[in-house]
Amino acid sequence: MVAKFFEDIASGHGIVIDGDGEQTRDFIYVGDLCRAILLALDSSVGGEVFQIATGVETSIRTPVKVTKSVTNADVQIDHGRRASATSAGITRSLRKHKCSCVGSRASR
Repeated sequence: MVAKFFEDIASGHGIVIDGDGEQTRDFIYVGDLCRAILLALDSSVGGEVFQIATGVETSIRTPVKVTKSVTNADVQIDHGRRASATSAGITRSLRKHKCSCVGSRASR
């Protein structure tokens, strides 16, 4: 999604957000994601599925604002129809993430 915002800016067109931009996602820093994967690989837990997330819901508007800021782009934000598969918010259970086998907190 963030890569698409950069592509929109590079193309010279406005950034297109599906819906009103108030829908939320759990964005995770790539370094934290890699750390969690490495910790899971080193753990003694096997045969389990882990959802790696921060537990913090962020509206789609936030990465749009950050993308515009870091590129100093003066582009319009256009709102398209929300895709039917797009939920208003995504919440993940972090019960397994918080166990000692994969660490208790993200580093950022």
